[in-house]
Amino acid sequence: MASDSDDIEERKLTYSINYDGVEGDESLEEQFGLGRAETEFPSWTVGRGIRGGNDAVAAFSQQSSIPIPLQHEEGTSSPLTESYSRTPRPSTSFKESKFAKVLGFGFFKADTGPPVNMGQFPVEVPLSSEDGQQQQQQQPQQDSASRGHRMSNPIEPSYYLIGMRMADTQWAMNYQEGAIYLEEGANNDQFSTHPKRKESLPAYIMAHTSWFYVLDLLASLVLLSLALTEPPAVDMLELPLGVHASLELGALAVIALGLILKLRWLGISTLFSHKRTLIKTLTMVVMIIEAVAVLLRQSSHVRITRALRPIFLVDNRYCRGVRRFTREVLQTLPPIIDMLLLLFFFILTFTLLGHFLFGHADGTTDPFFKSLDISFVNLFVLLTTANYPDVMMPSYNRSRWSVLFFVAYLVTVLYLFMNLLLAVVYDTFTTLEKEKFRKLVVHKRQACHYSFNLLVSKSNPNGIIFRHFYGMMTQFAPKKSLRDIYLTFKALDKSGDGILSREEFCRFYEFADLKWEPQLKNNSGFQRQWIFCADLGVKAQRFLNSPYADHLFNGVIILNTVAMVARWVQGGYSWDSYVFATWFMIEMGLKIAAWGSERVFSSGWHTFDLIASVLFIFAIIFVEFLKSWSELLTFVRPLRLLRLFKLKKRYRDVFGTLFILIPPMSSAASVILLLYYAYSIVGMELFANIPLRNCCNGTLLEPYYADDGLNTTFQLHYYLNTFSNLAASWVTLFELTVVNNWYVIMEGHAMVTSGWSRLYFMSFYLVTMVLITIIVAFILDTFLFRIQYKRAMDKKTEEKMLRTEVPLTGEEIDFCYRQYADEPTKRAHILQDYGEDLAVKGCVHYVGFRRRTKEILFKRMFKNEIPDWLRETEPVL
Repeated sequence: MASDSDDIEERKLTYSINYDGVEGDESLEEQFGLGRAETEFPSWTVGRGIRGGNDAVAAFSQQSSIPIPLQHEEGTSSPLTESYSRTPRPSTSFKESKFAKVLGFGFFKADTGPPVNMGQFPVEVPLSSEDGQQQQQQQPQQDSASRGHRMSNPIEPSYYLIGMRMADTQWAMNYQEGAIYLEEGANNDQFSTHPKRKESLPAYIMAHTSWFYVLDLLASLVLLSLALTEPPAVDMLELPLGVHASLELGALAVIALGLILKLRWLGISTLFSHKRTLIKTLTMVVMIIEAVAVLLRQSSHVRITRALRPIFLVDNRYCRGVRRFTREVLQTLPPIIDMLLLLFFFILTFTLLGHFLFGHADGTTDPFFKSLDISFVNLFVLLTTANYPDVMMPSYNRSRWSVLFFVAYLVTVLYLFMNLLLAVVYDTFTTLEKEKFRKLVVHKRQACHYSFNLLVSKSNPNGIIFRHFYGMMTQFAPKKSLRDIYLTFKALDKSGDGILSREEFCRFYEFADLKWEPQLKNNSGFQRQWIFCADLGVKAQRFLNSPYADHLFNGVIILNTVAMVARWVQGGYSWDSYVFATWFMIEMGLKIAAWGSERVFSSGWHTFDLIASVLFIFAIIFVEFLKSWSELLTFVRPLRLLRLFKLKKRYRDVFGTLFILIPPMSSAASVILLLYYAYSIVGMELFANIPLRNCCNGTLLEPYYADDGLNTTFQLHYYLNTFSNLAASWVTLFELTVVNNWYVIMEGHAMVTSGWSRLYFMSFYLVTMVLITIIVAFILDTFLFRIQYKRAMDKKTEEKMLRTEVPLTGEEIDFCYRQYADEPTKRAHILQDYGEDLAVKGCVHYVGFRRRTKEILFKRMFKNEIPDWLRETEPVL
């Protein structure tokens, strides 16, 4: 046992100290055959995310030496524990390790032939494989000399070049195009928008950079915000006519630039084949003409086209969720329109019957049924129950039997057909969700096929080696480190042969977004950050992982609630709030220290606890300075009580559904706000300057709009519900959305303008009703889907599905952390953490974590059907 222990300690020492060498006479760079790049990067690749461009290449090519002090026992020696210099020794022989073969490394002359598939770009091949071999045979001495020159000069870090010739225009172009295909697959963009010519690639790259996305987003937001400054404007925000017209032209110029770049790679024919581009172009042209006309005339005019400004925001890359929800609404419209036609048929039938029964009964005229149009409007309002029972009372006063008409109408139209509408929308929405997921799976598979075709070489026509995978990933995810890219490659490489087959690469999206963490024996936050109290960290981690910790924390939350209720009843100074606030902060600090901030913030509940605890502290400090705001504590202090609802399964299902609904519901809310914006613009153009005070004197609506100038308390002040500016319009539209007494607002505007103005308010109700019905259907679908998913999967299976484990040997770890080659101390500390695991297990296990998204859940639920869907893509090779 003693000898085994000594052996383990020796192996720990070896792995923790030597971090830049491998066992044998050659360094990793010598084995990989990596030398200085002989040519610079193509200029057009800079800006696409390639790490640093030519300046970074020049900086990394500087010579450096990293001496490592000897720390092994006296009298022992090992090649692994000797001082290591990054300057390799000249060598006439080359021995390639198994690890180098797996990565696909070699001398620069090896496997640098052109790709098999150059994509759609007509790129000339500078040197074919046969020509290259012939030239090598004709000039063997020159090759040998150049090889020796490269090996005697300072080399670049392997994490940057990794043997791939990014200076090779063919491969650099293929890496970019392969990444573009994968981005189009992830964003569900049509492949018809893919650049088809080499000359159009710079325009595509420029239009798809982050800074251009932000610029386009800012231009779209500026256009929307101009409605606050244009007549009729909010008083404090009104701008001179020349200023807001110039701002509009500037924002439209940015949007026009993006459209020009898009047409650069798509061609002018796209204007007639791509509907969204056509609508955007026509809207932009009309708005430019109107803005120029405003500047020339120096006066504003009726501009209902401003209601189309949200089109530019919806087309922005950061609003993909809004576009997706809008597309779902449009796809759901056909069955909704069918149901609405049937609904209006019954409303018209009851309109005719109501006008016949109550219009001129007993020689008197019912004000709600005196004409067919008035009868239709009042029955439409009755559909919302906003005018019930007011609409019934005149006829009910004449005959008690009239109640049968209204009961039959409400039961048929409101309780039957409106619920049938929800059922139809739910069924359609569920079908669309499955079909949308099927198309997404197929689309991503096709993207992987296209990208695979661009990354195979003549020497490896059936698979992708790491060098080319890394080159593509520097374009697809520029911020990913070498370690994460290598772990992703190894997770995809199920066969373990170092080459990704087509089938393996088609699983790219399953592993592309994984968050990797090392699973070390001692992996607590204490041990990583405060080594001197590592034992305390282990004990804290064991305690937090035990059920006793949850019981203790929940008990403190209950005590906090009891103390809070006692203070409400007794009154007095709440000194105990300091005690509980301090405890909550200690609890969260302990979790962050023991588990690490990444684990805490990746959990919704832990994040909520941290926010609630911080708010509690700030509320106490705030109340200390402003005693009159003491009621603020009554809102903040009970927040932690919400965690207790997690103990019951039903509440866990509800909260779990809420977390899943947050992204799509934010998109739905954005669509509703943009709808408000469009209707506000139209409302301001139609009703901006109409007087509503005392507009309904002598009618049933007189009490709502009456104003005697005395500002008495019994006045209802409905004349304030106007469209005088954008802010006031939003308030009015929200009141219409709530439905209560919405017909009063509609009738007041109809009194002042025309009866046709009712179409504006009725159409707004129909559109919002459809949107809310779709949102309700989406919530039902998500909740029921989650319930079915939970019943079909236990917790262990779910955790296994959301994580992927990959082991790395010491040599692989040494390779992955070469990005810290210029920081020897930091690199030594990082690799020293892995010493014990490497000594005991011979490897370190990394775990990649997936986010629990609806797409992941769908893959599990439809796992038996997905293989049939994927057969559609097999011809795309």
